[in-house]
Amino acid sequence: MSILSEAKRIDADLRAAVLQALVLDATIPATVDAKVYDGIVTLTGTTEWQNQRDEAEFAAGNVEGVTGRRTPATSRSRSGRRSSGMPG
Repeated sequence: MSILSEAKRIDADLRAAVLQALVLDATIPATVDAKVYDGIVTLTGTTEWQNQRDEAEFAAGNVEGVTGRRTPATSRSRSGRRSSGMPG
């Protein structure tokens, strides 16, 4: 077992809050995940629709303590084509 530094603990707590926000939004699929480093959230995963990706960005960005976000997650259109590189 290792002791987390204060910064790592804060990032871990912030990640938990972001994940909770994502889970509580029924429009965001469970395929979206989050990582946090120095208060900056990186969303990863795949969504079926652009609006799901937009909602994930919105939900993560509105968690108290988030200082920025990066979103390299992808969304699939109905045709199955991918749209990558979510602007952050």
